[in-house]
Amino acid sequence: MHDWLLDAGWIDTLEEFERGRWVSRAVNFRHPALLRRQLGLRDAEANAASWRALAAEHFDDPALDRAHAALADLPVHLALRRRQLLVALADWIAEKRFGTRRDFALFARGSTKAITDAEWSWLAAALGLEAHGVMRHAMTIELRAPTTLVLAAGRIDLGAAPDFISITALTIGSALGLEGAIDAWRLVENRTSFERVARAHGHRDAVVWLPGYPPLAWREAVSRLVSFLPAPALIACDPDPDGIRIAATTAQIWELLGCDWLPWRMDAQTLSSLPSRKVVTGRDRAQIEALLTLSLPAALRDLAQWIREHGEKGEQEAYL
Repeated sequence: MHDWLLDAGWIDTLEEFERGRWVSRAVNFRHPALLRRQLGLRDAEANAASWRALAAEHFDDPALDRAHAALADLPVHLALRRRQLLVALADWIAEKRFGTRRDFALFARGSTKAITDAEWSWLAAALGLEAHGVMRHAMTIELRAPTTLVLAAGRIDLGAAPDFISITALTIGSALGLEGAIDAWRLVENRTSFERVARAHGHRDAVVWLPGYPPLAWREAVSRLVSFLPAPALIACDPDPDGIRIAATTAQIWELLGCDWLPWRMDAQTLSSLPSRKVVTGRDRAQIEALLTLSLPAALRDLAQWIREHGEKGEQEAYL
């Protein structure tokens, strides 16, 4: 390494001739900060400057804000890495995502194994990951339907419970078929609304909880169910920019299978009639502009235009 650094011009050396050979007495790094960056090493001064600029910032979520404040007690390089995870989790929450720890690691750092065990332990202790849509265990599909899931080892009645049941995506992936008859697949984003709809419609329709932006394992499992028992989809999400995008994203499952879909209770009239609404954020406005460039069903396009014109959004739980 010494010879490589010397040949590349990164260091100067002071040498003395002793007992018939040259002996190195001192090494001077010519551009230490640049060399650290080239080697992917931490630059202590740059890290300290970054932390000074970021330490006083706040998160809207109280739990994230408390976790961020506690980072002040850590070495700067650790504080910066953990702050990056808090920023990613804030984005995950804002985008209504839901998935496993592997899903979150991929979202936060681009690799399913990029978060260390120590970082997972810290996140779990400081925040309670499951409350923020990051699950430790296998992905499950929550649903109620007047159907029977056929497996090699037996059969599962998906309508036996009066509210809903949970089936792992892995179990659905191994299923041989789905027997029964339904009028539609109803997908509902808000958890409380889903439970209400499952009790009210699960005796004749397949009612499925839609966990925000659905992760790959969820999409694959639901796609398999729909392929067994094709029927139109009625998709109900919050009447807000993320809800519109979630509905359009989820609808791709039905589009790829050649099935129809429609938004359900996602329209300008429903939103405008709510007794209380929220003011949209800058992120919401950017989302709306992007959504209006897409090919959307008329109801979703009208909803997006209403949100843009009035600057307000709503929550599904208030009416469904």
